[in-house]
Amino acid sequence: MKFTLKLAISAALSASFLLGTASQSFAQGTPIGHGHLKGGPTPAAPAPSIIDLTFSLVELPDGSLVGSGKLTKKSDGTWILFDLTSYMFIGDTLYAAGPITEAFNTDDPRRQVGATFFVAIQDNGDGGDGQAMDSFIEGGVPAVFGPLTIQQIIASIGPPPPEIFRQGISGNIVIH
Repeated sequence: MKFTLKLAISAALSASFLLGTASQSFAQGTPIGHGHLKGGPTPAAPAPSIIDLTFSLVELPDGSLVGSGKLTKKSDGTWILFDLTSYMFIGDTLYAAGPITEAFNTDDPRRQVGATFFVAIQDNGDGGDGQAMDSFIEGGVPAVFGPLTIQQIIASIGPPPPEIFRQGISGNIVIH
């Protein structure tokens, strides 16, 4: 009985130490944005071009970023996983980019592992009350161009015009 109690106390102390150090370093980070949004068709990609975007981006005290997400296109069963390694704001729009780390069911070179994924996100600031939806636009640069930051992408092509953003159908994005 004493051995079991001792083992349980050791396990609890170890867990609280590990959780405390993990949450402490995360708590010291600055949240940049997070959320999930299902976006509708755009003028460039008409129906059934519905895309789900889920992401999280945090800047750590040393300036490094912890960010990742998933983009899913249900109409053709494709999805990608990506890291976010750079970001910037232009006005009230968050721009972020990073490498694609996994891809499923796609032969598009802009959606392959090693390509650079980028996204522009507009949070309408409603807190998800459903009165007005957030919007986003996504894209990719084939891996043959090497890893790019969002600053390099915006310098090359400029920011996308707001009228081509996907209007949200459901979900909410929060930009801090």
